[in-house]
Parts: sequence; structure tokens; C-alpha cells
Amino acid sequence: ARAVVDVGGPGDAPSATDAGSDDSGATLPDAATDLDAGPPADSPALPDAGPTCPTFGAPVELGYIANAGLAELSGLVESRVSPGILFGHGDNNTDLFAVRASDGDVRGHWTLRSGGTALGAGDVEDIAMGPLGGGGTGIYLGDIGSGSSTIRIARLPEPVVPLTGTAAGGVLDAEVMIVSNFLGLLIPNAETPLVDPLSGDVVIVQKDGAAHPCALGPFAAGTTVTPDCSAPAVPGLMNPSAGDVSPDGRFVSLRNETLS
Repeated sequence: ARAVVDVGGPGDAPSATDAGSDDSGATLPDAATDLDAGPPADSPALPDAGPTCPTFGAPVELGYIANAGLAELSGLVESRVSPGILFGHGDNNTDLFAVRASDGDVRGHWTLRSGGTALGAGDVEDIAMGPLGGGGTGIYLGDIGSGSSTIRIARLPEPVVPLTGTAAGGVLDAEVMIVSNFLGLLIPNAETPLVDPLSGDVVIVQKDGAAHPCALGPFAAGTTVTPDCSAPAVPGLMNPSAGDVSPDGRFVSLRNETLS
């Protein structure tokens, strides 16, 4: 769905430095020069409040995705190199699809392999964009929903997809990082992989009640990593089922079935 972002503008906020005058006509002190001498030299700086979250308009239906492989569409992410294209996947296999955002037409379908072996079936819960080790943008698939002893993150370079004409397709090579899950106890249930667009760090957010993040560190192909789940839960959201990081790294968005 297409969304309209309205974050306001500088004209919406009153000036904080012009105190004006009172009803008697007397000029009030200038807040910037007379009253605000700043904090003492040894005072700690105030923490940055961070960016203001954008607001979105009502969703608008643009089309219908008529493909059996996406009957249970489990994740979508916007292409970084093919404008107007969304990458997506189903829930029970590792196939990758490209969809035209304007109407839902499927513009690409690939099967994935690693080391010459097909990745095959899985429990792929979500998709993310992030950096590749040698530069460029990569697609990350989180095969993380099974709660088994080993779950995995697959990464591959983003293919170029045509908006019109013959649809793309074939076989794509992916790298795989295994996540040691200790009999499913470290991450019993998860549907949200996140990738820092600046550092390349990978995080899995658990769905087991509270939203507990589990850090994996930078993607390392062909290795097995143990998640660090010691960070506190994200407040205010239970059982997250999807998420994403803005391309500039300023925003992390999480959602569940009823709340975003």
C-alpha cells in the first residue's frame, strides 16, 4: 500500500527565543540572552531525544498479487536498485519474488542455492535489505520461525528487475549464516530479522511474548553464530511479527498482528 508521510515542518513550532512582551507593554527578557546562560561547564549534556516518528495516511489498495507461491506472503521489502519493485517471499520456502509496487504484477521469481545445493523448504518469516561485504546492497532472508536447534539467515546480491517486458527469473546463489539455537531455547519463536544498513549487524527480534532482540553481529557467511539475547525487551509491543530499518538507520519499525 502507498502511504503519505506527514512529519510537519519548522513552521508548526513556535519560536523559543522571542519572549515578546506582556500586556503592560513592558519588554520581557530575551530568553536566549538574559535567562539562559547554558549548563555549567561540568554538567553532562542532555541526551538526544532522537527523531520524531513519521505519521502515515490510510492504506490504498493498488493491485492483487496472483501467484500461488505468494498465497501466504510473509515479507516485503523495497528494492534499492530497481525503482517501483518490491521483493517478497512465501512462508514455507526460500523462493524469492519481485513484485511491481504499482499493481502487484509479479516481475521475477528465483529459487536460491548455496554451495551448489538448493536452500529448499524452510520457515522464512521476513526479508530485509542491508549492505554486502564488498559493497552494494543485499537481500537478507530470515529462515527463523521453526524454533529448531539451528535457524539461518540467507544473503544474496539484489538482482535488477525490469518493470515491464519479460519477467526475470532463474537460480540465484546465496550465502548462509547458521544461528545456533540450543534446542530451540534461545529463540523459541521469531518472525523479525533486522539489518543495520550502516554496520551490517543482524538482529533477530523474538516473538515469544515480549519483543526481545537477539544480536548476531555482522553477517559472516559459512559460520555458525550464537545469538546474544541479553538486551532488554522493546517496551510497548508484544509478539512482533515483522519489522524493518529505514535506509538511513534512523528508524526501526516493529509491528504485530494488531499494532505498529
